[in-house]
Amino acid sequence: MIENLKESKIYFHKMLLFLFLGILLSSCSINNFLKDKTEFFPGKGQVFKKIKSNRSIRSLSTLVSFEIFFPESEKSESLFHQGIGFEEGTFSGNAFLVWKKPNSFRMEILSPFGNPFFSVVANGKSLKIFNITKQKLYVGDFTRKTMNNLFGIPVELDIFLEILSVLRPKFEPKNYRFDKAEGVLHPIMKDMKNSRTFWIYKTSLMPSKVKIDISGQKLFVRYLSYQKIDEIQFPKTILIVNPKNKAHLKIEIEELNSSMFDSIQKDAFNLKIPFDITIHHLFFD
Repeated sequence: MIENLKESKIYFHKMLLFLFLGILLSSCSINNFLKDKTEFFPGKGQVFKKIKSNRSIRSLSTLVSFEIFFPESEKSESLFHQGIGFEEGTFSGNAFLVWKKPNSFRMEILSPFGNPFFSVVANGKSLKIFNITKQKLYVGDFTRKTMNNLFGIPVELDIFLEILSVLRPKFEPKNYRFDKAEGVLHPIMKDMKNSRTFWIYKTSLMPSKVKIDISGQKLFVRYLSYQKIDEIQFPKTILIVNPKNKAHLKIEIEELNSSMFDSIQKDAFNLKIPFDITIHHLFFD
């Protein structure tokens, strides 16, 4: 009986020891986890320095794949839907994309055989859309409403090109609060007409997601698969989402290389149109 009691006490002491060690190890693990989380990102100054050191892209010329998604209720109003047709609200394919800041843009949508069959060209406020297959030319102004009709993304052309060149904080570090645990740059003085919040990748310190507030309109931009090209960090995939109606535009560069940043001639945005075509005016505004 006494021996059994001694064994029970020894067993009890062992259990207490194991419990104590378990609690101690758990506490260390939690503390290390919390420590790692709070020190996961460097300081705000280093993040700003990294983003600003990345060369600003002024122009781009490259082959891309794209996907445009419209909500079921809005796809019938899109010019793409009327001119080409959608399947379940989604239109995707390949295109040759050329743009130059501040306001020149061209997108040549290609057929499965690689030939252009739908051209979108903007130069300043002037917009021309040429349906090569149906020999129809649409002319009008490139506005926020036009962009919403074409891509489901209601932004002006200059902001659209900023998005395509990788958005960056416009102001000094003092105008942002940096959450080191989550890696988020929050604007301190929020300008509701043009406010931007940045989520940062821990490795490249480049933006992974950006929330844009433009006069009450919210947009989310995702930058995926950054690669370094001639000292330039640039994403392979850019996704722009309109949270109001879930429409999105996804652009994926087929091959990242230094030649896509070469200077572009002005005549790249001159659309050559045959004389014997029908001309239509866009009444988006």
